[in-house]
Amino acid sequence: MKRLTALLACIGILTSMAGIFGIPASAAATYDHTVTVDVNGVDCPTTDKKLVVYQAGSSAKKLYSKDYKFRNSYLLVFRQDGSLAEIGSNLLEENGVQLSVTVPAGGFMIAFAYSASVDLYKAFETALEGAMHYNATFTAAYEMFGKYDSKTGKVTVSYNDPKPASAAAKKFLFIGNSSTYVNASPLKFRELAKAAGVEVDVTYCTEGSAYLEYFADGGQYATRFQNALAKKKYDYVVLQDAAAADYVKASNALKTLIPRIKANGAQPVFYMRYYSDKSSCYELTDKYFTLYERLARENNTIYAPAVVAFLRCQERYPEINLYADDYSHHSKEGSYLIGATMLYAFLGISPVGNTYTADMDSKTVAALQECAASSIDEPYKPDTPFQDFEEDGKTYTNVALGKTYERTVKPYEQSEGKWVDYDKSTGKLLGKMTDGVLASSGDDLAIGAYKGSDSAPSDVIIDLGQNYDLRKFVTDLHGNEGWGINSPEKSSVYVSVSSDGTNYEKVGDLSCPSFKKSGSWIRGMFSLNLDKDVNARYVKFSYQAQGPNYFCWTSEAAVFGASSGETSLKGDVDGNGKVNAMDYLQLKRYVLKNFTPSDAVLARMDVNGDKKIDARDYGLVKRIVLHTA
Repeated sequence: MKRLTALLACIGILTSMAGIFGIPASAAATYDHTVTVDVNGVDCPTTDKKLVVYQAGSSAKKLYSKDYKFRNSYLLVFRQDGSLAEIGSNLLEENGVQLSVTVPAGGFMIAFAYSASVDLYKAFETALEGAMHYNATFTAAYEMFGKYDSKTGKVTVSYNDPKPASAAAKKFLFIGNSSTYVNASPLKFRELAKAAGVEVDVTYCTEGSAYLEYFADGGQYATRFQNALAKKKYDYVVLQDAAAADYVKASNALKTLIPRIKANGAQPVFYMRYYSDKSSCYELTDKYFTLYERLARENNTIYAPAVVAFLRCQERYPEINLYADDYSHHSKEGSYLIGATMLYAFLGISPVGNTYTADMDSKTVAALQECAASSIDEPYKPDTPFQDFEEDGKTYTNVALGKTYERTVKPYEQSEGKWVDYDKSTGKLLGKMTDGVLASSGDDLAIGAYKGSDSAPSDVIIDLGQNYDLRKFVTDLHGNEGWGINSPEKSSVYVSVSSDGTNYEKVGDLSCPSFKKSGSWIRGMFSLNLDKDVNARYVKFSYQAQGPNYFCWTSEAAVFGASSGETSLKGDVDGNGKVNAMDYLQLKRYVLKNFTPSDAVLARMDVNGDKKIDARDYGLVKRIVLHTA
């Protein structure tokens, strides 16, 4: 009799559940807020509907905005157990970041207009957690439960008020654009940290297509940034520049941003953005790595090398799609990869084995974690001739970086001045030739374009500021005969040096062993390695192009030198002539067996000279960095 009663009770429960999608896992719990809204349509376009429900059966259901018109709708996606899985809004029907949304098996989604319920919109805003979102959704982290009762035609959403971060939380402010905010990378970083036992609080100060200079120039973005700093104290401010950013403008912006960040008591750090053009992945990885590494080094801080993690993933796991529907912004997988790289770079916590999955399968998660870890454990070396090197007991660095120069011919000013090398409002040179940023192709804005003649080469004369022992000279030339720009295969470059800026002596011709083609563009890297040093302060690169237009289409001139009598600096792990935070980080990684250096680097790591490398050495470097030694 007891068994029959129990069976009947179960049947009664199951009958009462019929027609209800999304039974909350904590159905018996009480919430601060419960919102119930009438359903105005089921599995139909949202046009003229206040709230529409979409149900998934035993398998996941993919919904395209071109079919269901989500352009003006707020979206909440719930799992089979009623928990919130995805949140977002305004999916475009074509040419958008994200064109569809997937409802998990057994779950349901609601698409609603603001007019459906002000209280439901408040619930949406709460679950958004301050994240920026445009024309896309992202994996929700906020605890919210929903259910759809097809019998009553109502949707119910329940949630609690957010809890403020504790005093122990590490507070991060993110400055950047859509390469930061799409798919809520900061929130994924926070959730990864949470799974690792570290409380992190994130705040957004991001705008679509924004450059760092926008947050420094006194406009509305700068006001937002300053208001964010005034509102609370941060531990870190994460900086990310736009895809076409150049060193000069970024560096100038940082001269304003960094003091403001430090006045807040925060540490500036960099998020090394990923490439959006997979066909140029190697060139763009080198470009972004070089730019952000230099900015971080000059500001004595660290960076999260997401661009390296993307390249490693593309090479090792090409089946993982890191890009959104527009093939420019990052996907959920790409966002997770960014967050995992930040976890390791900013908090020193390896992402390998982290239990936060963002609703992805274990195989994908493991691959992404591996690539994020490798971007730091296996230091990246750009495939560029602009790398520092050691020879005859000296470390030769690019002593032309950031140095002033003059040119003997006028810049090419056509095409709206995109490739001119000076500021038209001030007449001052932009420094493209010595900013350390190598153009990835001939239409890159890092290019400086000059026009010589058949009798007069285009000269660029760099003032190094002092005499150096010089050993190597490198520059690039780009050509596109369809644009009327002579091929570098028909051009030549030679170098002359001087100690007084008046009397020059030619030291040799630069050679280019091969030329690289990319579409209609051809690039040549010209270099000269001397057998012995030449001591000089001024270096003149002479570019002699062959007709018809005698264009000198170039982005960088590098001069590698060392101070006379210079020897390797103990603690200078990266060999740039300074001991800073990046050296401390690399030395510590070696001690923790996460970094394998060359013999020359090992010698610089032995700071105390005891013939072994341990915590004492990176402790000494830390004291140097903090100016206590």
